[in-house]
Amino acid sequence: MRYYYYNDFNHMDAEVLAFFIGILAFFAIILLAYYVVFCIGIMKMMKAKDLKDIYRAWIPVWNIYMLGLIIEDEVDDNSFVYNGTRWMFLVISLLPLLFIIPVLPWIAMQIGLVYIYICTVLLAGKHNTIVSMIISNIFGLPGIGFMIIASKMEKKKLSVETQENNEDGSI
Repeated sequence: MRYYYYNDFNHMDAEVLAFFIGILAFFAIILLAYYVVFCIGIMKMMKAKDLKDIYRAWIPVWNIYMLGLIIEDEVDDNSFVYNGTRWMFLVISLLPLLFIIPVLPWIAMQIGLVYIYICTVLLAGKHNTIVSMIISNIFGLPGIGFMIIASKMEKKKLSVETQENNEDGSI
């Protein structure tokens, strides 16, 4: 006697696969939106600092380097931020590539992320936007905080320029 088994789960496999692809697509869209907001924030800060080649804000590792450069330039009076912070940011962004020893890069990356977070809060403190920076970091969108800082940097730059123009005109 022969037994034949009919597999009735093929349609269910396709539904489960479609469900997981949908979840993956949803998170990919969220991640893309996060990246776009982050890059726009870095780009606005680069523009406020009159840095050339603001398109570099869209290059994945280079934008972290540029963030370190801006923080290094803006927060130069704090002992926590030192010359070479931009290189530290670059190393921190490359740590996940060291997957040979799985635990050490993860621990180092967490320490590095805390350092980046503290540096961004120090930058926000210089421009009196600490609360907005902390809130935007809590929600995982530091780019919004960077946009607010960039607007403050622009206002400060404009006020310095008008003050210099007034001084030049009064002589």
